[in-house]
Amino acid sequence: MLQCHTLKAICSAPRRGQLEFLQNHRTFSHRSQSESEDAEDLEAARAWFRGFNQSTIPTKISKTTGSRSGGSGGQHANNTDSKATTTWDFDTLTRYVPKVLHEGLRSSRYYARRSNAMSIQCDSHRSKIKNTEETWKRLSDEITKVYKERVPGTTDPKQIRRVEEL
Repeated sequence: MLQCHTLKAICSAPRRGQLEFLQNHRTFSHRSQSESEDAEDLEAARAWFRGFNQSTIPTKISKTTGSRSGGSGGQHANNTDSKATTTWDFDTLTRYVPKVLHEGLRSSRYYARRSNAMSIQCDSHRSKIKNTEETWKRLSDEITKVYKERVPGTTDPKQIRRVEEL
């Protein structure tokens, strides 16, 4: 996908004006979502998160590779492929995650823009299996973090009444 500044450099002056119009129109149409759709998306995300755990995302959509971890460790580190790198294709991963969280995951430190994937490495354990489990735990923690940042909590009806009475 070409970047905006690349298109501006290629286009002639009259075309640049049309390009800016299209960009503004796209931004405006993106912002014009109704509040009810937003509320429905948030409620769907809350319902999804209540049942979320590490097994919510199937293991078959990931690819784990092993390599030798760096640093000290002596002969064991030099002979064992214990470092685990797990990658999830972003488009496949987002099928299992609510739409509200997609932008947050895209801005995550684990998101690799060039490959459009989430990639997590771990070499903190001596076992590749434990390192693979740790990558899944880190993905789960990242999804939880994005959820807490993006989805506001709900207020208890009793609390709403108390505030109204004040």
